[in-house]
Amino acid sequence: MRSGSGGVAFYRVPLELMSAYKDADPNALQARIASVRLDVLIQAARHYVSDGRHLSDMNPVEVQRLGLIPPRWVNSAPGLDIRAPLQNGLYLTSKENGDVVVGVIATPQILNNLAGRYRQYANKVEIWPLIKTSGFAESTQSLLLLEYNQRQLSQAAAIVRQP
Repeated sequence: MRSGSGGVAFYRVPLELMSAYKDADPNALQARIASVRLDVLIQAARHYVSDGRHLSDMNPVEVQRLGLIPPRWVNSAPGLDIRAPLQNGLYLTSKENGDVVVGVIATPQILNNLAGRYRQYANKVEIWPLIKTSGFAESTQSLLLLEYNQRQLSQAAAIVRQP
């Protein structure tokens, strides 16, 4: 590793390691990343709920602090609300009725595929273009939101890949 300035680190990667990815489809890689992130987040939400924790405190930063998602998946920047439900492309919160809402950011095509996988257990499935939620002038990304009651959350967690 080679240190940079301003908190940026540079890594020297041998070309022979990179050649393994020269024909990799970036869309397939993005789909895999979104799927793994959603699977881990659903598992984390199920553990959080089953541990009897306060639903009002549930968010990506809190589940990371508890070790329910991998370290460094969420890095709160100074000045941002660490209790916000959307952090680093992960969405996690609860509703007043006790339902849990989980979500990830990816392309609409990837999110439509993920929504199909989890739709059978969810109370509600929504995909929101980020342009409507963030004010960006142009965006190719959207936010998938899946709402589960506690029984449905357990059912969804049973079908996801184990972290």
